[in-house]
Amino acid sequence: MKIKPKISWFLTPTGRNFSLAAITTASVSCVAAKFLPHTIFLDKYQEIVTSYRDGLPLPVSPGVQDRFKKVLQVLKIPERDEKFLKPFTVFGFDIFNAGTVYSKWGAIIGIPESFSYISKDTIDKRRIEINNEPVDWTSEPAQNLLNALVLSENAQMYALAREVEEKRSFKILLDTSYPPLIIFAMYSLGQYYNNKLNFYNRPRSLRVMFYSLLTLFGVGLYCFLKDFTQVHYETQTDKILTDIDPLFVYGGLEYYQKIIERNKALRKLLGAHGQQLYSVHGNENFFIRQKRLPLNVRKLYFETKLSDLNNVQK
Repeated sequence: MKIKPKISWFLTPTGRNFSLAAITTASVSCVAAKFLPHTIFLDKYQEIVTSYRDGLPLPVSPGVQDRFKKVLQVLKIPERDEKFLKPFTVFGFDIFNAGTVYSKWGAIIGIPESFSYISKDTIDKRRIEINNEPVDWTSEPAQNLLNALVLSENAQMYALAREVEEKRSFKILLDTSYPPLIIFAMYSLGQYYNNKLNFYNRPRSLRVMFYSLLTLFGVGLYCFLKDFTQVHYETQTDKILTDIDPLFVYGGLEYYQKIIERNKALRKLLGAHGQQLYSVHGNENFFIRQKRLPLNVRKLYFETKLSDLNNVQK
């Protein structure tokens, strides 16, 4: 059977060069999409996620700044890395990070406004909306949300230390390297089996099936590597912090207790959307993938470490 003219063009030197150029372009685009927001466009990225008041970025409160500096001291962050870690106030309830201390653009640590709350009675409820609507603060879920937003100094210091440690890891570099490596690997596999099994002479439906399976395998491999890396660094970070100072044991346990309670409250306040986001136990819901360690697993780790700590002190 003769190879169809359109297909045979890809077997010519020009066709092969075109395919390689297309794959290279796709790889470079994936790297740029992942890496540029964390380096060259880091300032723009920060502008998007910053919390604003009256059109101006909300400054980090002096108390939170002091806790951030204390975290750097407890972690014994080298002066070089310290200069590359910049805190700011992030929009929403969750702490945030971007960038890396291994680039000249540095890293940013987004701290929620809630880290400045001293008690639930001092919270400016007018600045909190659910589904872009005011909240009925007399309801039980709303009161639970307020309680969950107030964190002790230890809990805040754990959360800040966790983000600082991630920015000092190589996680962003690994996440950036996975797409181009997988794209080239799938391209090489496709070329190998095209030649070995002579797919160019097979029916088009068979080739479509083969390329579809290869694409699914590549996507699955990427998801596995990215999720595995995330879980690995989360586990490693918790171990590093609890080995450094007992305050991170107490702080980590409280932090995840409060996050779980917050998610339970949001699950009720957000209605159907909340049920999609969070489970009845306060964990994040993911479809198929496990993008992060379950919150109750991280909480259990700190409960175990606290038990070990209490046994040593007896």
